[in-house]
Amino acid sequence: IVTFHMVNSLIFDSVETNKVIGVATMNLRSNIPANFTATKEVIISAGTYNSPKILLLSGIGPEKDLAKLGIEVRVPLNGVGKNLRNHYSVPTYWTRENLIQDEPFLFQSPTFNMFGPEKKGPPTYQFEISGTYGSVIPLRLESVGEVTLASSDAAVAPLINPNILSSEADVQTMVTGLSDYILPYFKSLTDQGLVSPANIQPDASKEEITDFVLQSISTNHHPVGTCKVGDMSDDLAVVDSSLKVFGTIGLRVIDASVFPLAPSGNINLPTMT
Repeated sequence: IVTFHMVNSLIFDSVETNKVIGVATMNLRSNIPANFTATKEVIISAGTYNSPKILLLSGIGPEKDLAKLGIEVRVPLNGVGKNLRNHYSVPTYWTRENLIQDEPFLFQSPTFNMFGPEKKGPPTYQFEISGTYGSVIPLRLESVGEVTLASSDAAVAPLINPNILSSEADVQTMVTGLSDYILPYFKSLTDQGLVSPANIQPDASKEEITDFVLQSISTNHHPVGTCKVGDMSDDLAVVDSSLKVFGTIGLRVIDASVFPLAPSGNINLPTMT
């Protein structure tokens, strides 16, 4: 294990020009470049934002995007950096009122995670609930973003365009999650005098809820999809079912970037398994 090294690019074989044999790095402490060669394969596991960055810096990606930055195209793959998907949430906050003794369990506990409203099959929402906090997290949004290079310099962070709520259907899904599930729950608590609203009224109109969604949406930090798995008929597929990068030899991507869709929940477990 080598620490404090930034990957500048992949190293290709001089004879088999699509064969990856190592990585070119920069020691961030000494600013001295260092190359590492592989005895078998090179495995990229830099995450949904940086795995496509490494591929793009190495000339693997959409030809037009690479040409704009003067990067030699090694393997044209349109899907590198595309298909960025994530889970997003809209949090609501509530202030405790008149709670002295024998307070409800939800005020004594950490946040609960619940899925629904379906009783069977993939859920539409994840709900995070406590006595003073409620958040709706749609699990299957249509909006898709992308990760691109800002520069051919590896030290420059990639550009991340999440394209949040670019689909009107996604906006309505968020609004429904609040209007039909989160707000009715907290209205029952406000009617009992247990809480008071901090950032949205429990009887807000659809228009008010829509404005609230557009102003309050935030990431749940579950990005996936920028090196998606698929077959060669899929123009946006980057890796095959063995996670080997199309058009290359000796190169795999193994992290959440290969997920074609966001899962119905947190991504840590499916990423590790």
